[in-house]
Amino acid sequence: MPELLPRTANGRATRRRILDSATELIAERGVAAVALDDVRERSRTSKSQLYLYFPGRRELLRAVARNTACLVLGAQDGHVEQGFGQVERFEAWCDDIVDAQAGPHGRRGCPLGGLVAQLSEHDDEARAVLAEAFDAWERPLADGFRAMADRGELRPG
Repeated sequence: MPELLPRTANGRATRRRILDSATELIAERGVAAVALDDVRERSRTSKSQLYLYFPGRRELLRAVARNTACLVLGAQDGHVEQGFGQVERFEAWCDDIVDAQAGPHGRRGCPLGGLVAQLSEHDDEARAVLAEAFDAWERPLADGFRAMADRGELRPG
């Protein structure tokens, strides 16, 4: 089901604040440790505002999955635009990914992988969102590997 965005700038800002707060909290604590009241408190919104933009927890979690995918993939746009067809570019991308996932005390992990483990077993729509994100992530990498293999920079297989 497509998301319906609020018509007013204030409504869009409130919805964005709720979504950003939920995304941050889930990245920090995990899905199971975040209640809707935690999201309301962090976003400084009322229960009626939360339910206006996200009818329930499941809808909010699906939006968090989409938002996380956009954040993760968007952070890599510079690498994708340059392409991964050279070993040096691929290594730079790997270094950036490791740095981004290290987080405090080296324990942050992959934001998308974490959501897969927490959401995909219970929600087909969330699983589809996350699978699409991984496909979008994989395509430029596969193209780059093929280009490097075609030039003989990678061993077959």
